[in-house]
Amino acid sequence: MSDNNLTKMNSFLSITKYLLFMLLILILVILVMIVLSLFLFNSITSSSYNDYTELVESQVIDKGWVPEFIPKSARNIFEEHNIDTNSGFVEFTFSLSDKGSLLTNFYKLNKHKPIPCLLPPHYMQDNTQLELYISDKASHKNYSLSINWDTKQACYNY
Repeated sequence: MSDNNLTKMNSFLSITKYLLFMLLILILVILVMIVLSLFLFNSITSSSYNDYTELVESQVIDKGWVPEFIPKSARNIFEEHNIDTNSGFVEFTFSLSDKGSLLTNFYKLNKHKPIPCLLPPHYMQDNTQLELYISDKASHKNYSLSINWDTKQACYNY
């Protein structure tokens, strides 16, 4: 091979190595951006409240993340919502004195019908004691309610 051809080949190899290196850098930058976006732009938000008063003061009811019909006796409240899908749930314990207001706009599901809601994975250990309800109010048509009357725990899903 002549020196001219060897120089051209070395030049070609240098350009190829440079392009491969730049491609590798580009791939790494894209991967870093994807990983960062997963951590920085999480669309799921959750919060906890000791009682109904603290819940109201947080203004999450006004923002629409917690339904306005949570009973006033609610305590140990945990809410989680997904900003992208506009869905979420609210778990809480309650007083039996709020049974009437708790069930307003809901009807009990027949046990033989399919269940239209999914319970959050960390919700209630013993699901055998659950009674399931769905909303009969047009503006709350996607709401469901799960209640364990023994433990006085409830979960609204929307």
